Amino acid sequence: MASSSQATALSGSHLPGSEWPIATRSAICLLKAIAADRTARFDGFRPTSEAIASLFGMSANTVNSIYSDAKKRGFNPQARPLQMKNSFFESASRCGRPTMITAENQQAVTQIVSRDRETRQLTSSAIAYRMREMGFQVAATTVLQLLASVGFKKLKPIRKPGLTLAMKAARLDFCLRFAHWTLEMWKDVIWTDETSVTLAQRGTVRVWVQPGERLLNSTIRSRWKGKSVFMFWASFSYDKKGPCHIWKPETAKEKKQAITFMDKLNEAAEPAARAKWEATIAKEEATTGKKSRKTWQFTSERGKLERQGKKGGIDWYRYQKEILHSKLLPFAATCKETRPNTAVIEDGAPAHAHWFTQTVYDAFGIRKLDWPGNSPDLNMIEPIWPWLKRQSQADGITRSKAEAAAEWPELWKTHLPQSKLQAMVERIPGHIGQVILQDGGNLYKESRRHGLTKEEWETKMTEWGKLESQEWQDIFWEDNNGQRLPFSDIAYLITGKNPL
Repeated sequence: MASSSQATALSGSHLPGSEWPIATRSAICLLKAIAADRTARFDGFRPTSEAIASLFGMSANTVNSIYSDAKKRGFNPQARPLQMKNSFFESASRCGRPTMITAENQQAVTQIVSRDRETRQLTSSAIAYRMREMGFQVAATTVLQLLASVGFKKLKPIRKPGLTLAMKAARLDFCLRFAHWTLEMWKDVIWTDETSVTLAQRGTVRVWVQPGERLLNSTIRSRWKGKSVFMFWASFSYDKKGPCHIWKPETAKEKKQAITFMDKLNEAAEPAARAKWEATIAKEEATTGKKSRKTWQFTSERGKLERQGKKGGIDWYRYQKEILHSKLLPFAATCKETRPNTAVIEDGAPAHAHWFTQTVYDAFGIRKLDWPGNSPDLNMIEPIWPWLKRQSQADGITRSKAEAAAEWPELWKTHLPQSKLQAMVERIPGHIGQVILQDGGNLYKESRRHGLTKEEWETKMTEWGKLESQEWQDIFWEDNNGQRLPFSDIAYLITGKNPL
């Protein structure tokens, strides 16, 4: 008696609707013939229709149908010797059109869809039109069947920011400088960012994707910023949630206060700036032997504080007043009590990059880490925004700005679990490693994973021409909770730059 695995192998693999192989049909009929003897037993197995169906991965009705068809064609289970002819077990000819699920059609549809970014989002009608241009007479419904038969699904594309060569270089430099950081060191970081809040749901685009193709350049779509109802700012560390803030339009009174604030600072700063300028002019005159015709003017290039942002926008003045002084840096000071190496990561928006904001950081004694632009995968607060937006629309679209303004702080303070924020921070070592492996790129799946292994480091260093025996011997590897992490100054070894 054939074993279960042997019997199953006879059935072969087949697409839905295809005919069962003749070997499978004959084996089924043989088992049914043996079952005609009701006393037959084989190691406790009795070949009933249900048992045979289980062996071959089909229904009992299919087993009985195959057996019935064979008897109609001359198969006699009572005959001795038993006659087994191909004509008994061949499938009957079927009426109707021939199947369009052929290898040639499957190859053609795969070739069309996989060609580039444009073809990844074609409709079935558009694909059918292109196939007809190639000589394949198929309808849109047939195209859907063909796509399904080769594993394509229409999915919402992953959104990744577009990166220039300069952006990739900045990302790689950042990741190399922090490649030696362990998860425990990243727990010292405060993550900050803003997001736009809208009342309407955003439209979606879907692309054709086969298994393993989610991160192809042709299946990823760039994300662009659009209009919003208000901007929502928030911060957090591994240990605790920080403050949040909703940006509101600046009032006339606040604008006057800003002018008064800047006038006082400029009045105090101008003498030193002028003295520095005069020293530079004197040096030029001594070098050239000519009297300079330049006259003193206190401008932004010479240290004068001015507001140059868009009307009603968020500039350096509002950022330092409403965020740094009143929320972020007091929170950082609290974190520093338990984590002395506390540092802040924020993006390179003009309001954040203005020179005056650094003076505020210095006044509070808080360190700020440089962050490469266009890198949401390296700011661990970014994955929280989609979660908050889904939560805000869980019961339907928010109907008014006032309702949204009341809802978002509540979502941040009470509904967002700290464990979710911690899970985001635990991603950063893996993200750092993936960016290095891709030479600054971002076409990887964002998730929690270990940092680079020793073998991955060796591969990249060999690729960069940096793997020399003596240098590699100087690298010390320490096992940290099952993770293989570079625990020495890898960044200096590769780039010649000291890490922060």
